[in-house]
Amino acid sequence: MRALLFGVLAAVVTFLHAPAAQPTATGRLVVAGRVLTGTGPDARPVRRARVTLRSRSLETARLADTDTNGAYRFDRLPAGSYRLSVEKPGFVRLDADAEPDARLTLMRGGAIEGIVADANGDPVMNVTVSALRPVSSGGAPNVVTETRTDDLGRYRLHSLDAGGYVIQAATDGASIPIAPGQRPARSSRAYYPSSTSIDNAKAIHVELARDVTGVDVTFTPDVPTADSRPRPRPADGASGKARISGRVTDATSGKPIRNALMLLLSVDGISTQRSTATDARGRFDFTNLAARQYTLRATADRYVTLQYGRTRPDETGVFIDVAGGLDVTADMSLPRASAVEGELFDEFGDPAPGILVHLARKQYERGRQRLVVRGGMYPSTDDRGHYRIGGLDPGEYYVTALAGAFADSDAPGGFAPTHYPGTSDASGAMPLSVSPGADTLNASFTLVPAPAVTVSGVMVDADGQAVRGRGALVFATADHLRRADTQTAWDFTSEDGHFSFRGVPQGSYTLQGYGPPPADRQRPGGVNDLPWGWLGLTVGESDVDGLVLRVTEGRTLRGRITRDEENGPPLAPQQVRISPTPFEWDSAPFGGRPFPSETYDDWTFRVRQLSGRERVFVIVGSPAWMLKKITRDNIDVTDETLDFRDKDVAGVEVILTSKTTHVTGTVSDEHGSVKDYAVVIFSSDPTKWIDRSRFVVMARAGLQGRFDAGTLPPDDYLAVALPNVYGTEWMDPDFLRTLRPLASAFTLQEGESRALDLKLKTRP
Repeated sequence: MRALLFGVLAAVVTFLHAPAAQPTATGRLVVAGRVLTGTGPDARPVRRARVTLRSRSLETARLADTDTNGAYRFDRLPAGSYRLSVEKPGFVRLDADAEPDARLTLMRGGAIEGIVADANGDPVMNVTVSALRPVSSGGAPNVVTETRTDDLGRYRLHSLDAGGYVIQAATDGASIPIAPGQRPARSSRAYYPSSTSIDNAKAIHVELARDVTGVDVTFTPDVPTADSRPRPRPADGASGKARISGRVTDATSGKPIRNALMLLLSVDGISTQRSTATDARGRFDFTNLAARQYTLRATADRYVTLQYGRTRPDETGVFIDVAGGLDVTADMSLPRASAVEGELFDEFGDPAPGILVHLARKQYERGRQRLVVRGGMYPSTDDRGHYRIGGLDPGEYYVTALAGAFADSDAPGGFAPTHYPGTSDASGAMPLSVSPGADTLNASFTLVPAPAVTVSGVMVDADGQAVRGRGALVFATADHLRRADTQTAWDFTSEDGHFSFRGVPQGSYTLQGYGPPPADRQRPGGVNDLPWGWLGLTVGESDVDGLVLRVTEGRTLRGRITRDEENGPPLAPQQVRISPTPFEWDSAPFGGRPFPSETYDDWTFRVRQLSGRERVFVIVGSPAWMLKKITRDNIDVTDETLDFRDKDVAGVEVILTSKTTHVTGTVSDEHGSVKDYAVVIFSSDPTKWIDRSRFVVMARAGLQGRFDAGTLPPDDYLAVALPNVYGTEWMDPDFLRTLRPLASAFTLQEGESRALDLKLKTRP
């Protein structure tokens, strides 16, 4: 959830500062026609091609998609002359004058494919490969098209017109991550077959509708290098005499892994972080370390990220103890990452190019099991409908294919979000089991066709006036449907507040928007002070226009904080933060946002810009105090939601107590004490296993193998120690039910501290 929240907020800020779109002019002229490929009896319609209409009569270009008969249509146009561009992956772009009932013919393009590898023959991933067309004037060549290599170093450049091309592989040094103590890599490039100068490049001749294969480029990119300049000593007291060093190797071949990023973290709560990269022999070295316990994580291209002492990425690492200034050797072996690969097809059995493909894992999130998208960049299918997603940990993945608004603001639509093995119903999706270091190559399926329409309207302010500036928009699957999957599309308004989403399939959605930043804002900021609004809508087979999205300053929560002991331990009002959190995502910001919260010297508080149904959480910055309960008009609402959809909420009292609880303990098995484990503590009452419950916690082993679960409300509890807990499963009521027979019961009274001695259990 935290990753989702920050991803959403970052996307909003990006859109708010993106170039603004312009409104589209309207009139009475109609431009229509068909797009075909082939001639005579072999002519076939080109389906779902993007047609762009341009004219001096239009303030901005108009877009349309060809239908299953290859037909396109633009209406409500002002009088004037027009030009058309027609594009679809696999075909050469066509530019032509717009004529009445035009019959346009697309030619199938050629393609160039090959592998980029270094001098040792190892594949080079994520480098940009471009097809360059020399110019007769002797100037810089034109970039016709470009792509990036996959985890196998493969590339494919397609939709090429006939002629000669130069193939370039290049990196941008600024995009290569560096560790502290390193200098950035320089930008570097090479030309087919292995030249560093374009003058010595070998040209490739391309013919229409033909592939040129085996165009392999030898390219060794520059990598970050050690910075010989002296580094400042840590300011956090982290300096000492201990040392952690070692070597990182391939778990299968035993070869050293160069430039693996090593991250060292202290586990005692002190903010200490160091990182370095392995050298050509796979070696790393952390020196001058304080006598503490640390965790160590290794990350490298084409390998699974692991913590020291573990073989699975979702397991907690073994602590490295350097008490007494020890030298510790911490060698690590990383298994190869896996990949999923396949082809997508349309309903006619033809390749489906330009479709965004992403992977998700099923996990408990925000109150139910959801398909949570795995982080990272995702590819679109090429001209053959082919995709490959690498860098995967072992486990079960769900493959989803997206078109139209959910893929890109300009992408052709015509398909519903489709899950492997070919269903638009997420409940019918089947997972793919990805094994360690093994690729899944047959993840191919047919997309579900669906009418795609345009949803448009205007964003207005609290007075009903169209906003001026760039407002950010998110268009998402309605949360009240309780679907496992949630599809989202992002866009932004034009300068006069208008917006449009193309390629939207049928369904129920929520449209949410953040208003433009205030005119007096001096620099880009967050979204917590922006006006916000939402509306629900149902999309059928016809365009939806004339929507009005009203953004306002939202509702306000007011109340006061009281303490059950006025003469208790010291506590300042500013140490208490009131933090409402949405519990539904239609009438509250998708992904959440930090709400402006203020606590005053007289112990009153105010939280602004609230919406939807929210539950109030309280953050107390002192271990001597904890939340006792929250009331509204003397009614207990501690674990209830408050409704901010239509009005402000006042009369809320947050009651704190100095009678704090504390739960700690140890874990052992038949061999003695255990130093690495996870403990789940949950109320014995299943009705309290609600979303983000105060009565359910998970704690891991800390210093000396003890766990500290912190404070919990007084209640009857169950506790169980497991070798590990994966992800958010400890919040899932279904998982808690499986733990119940294994758990030990205890009661926690007000003000009581409990030390538990638990036996390690086998995961159910």
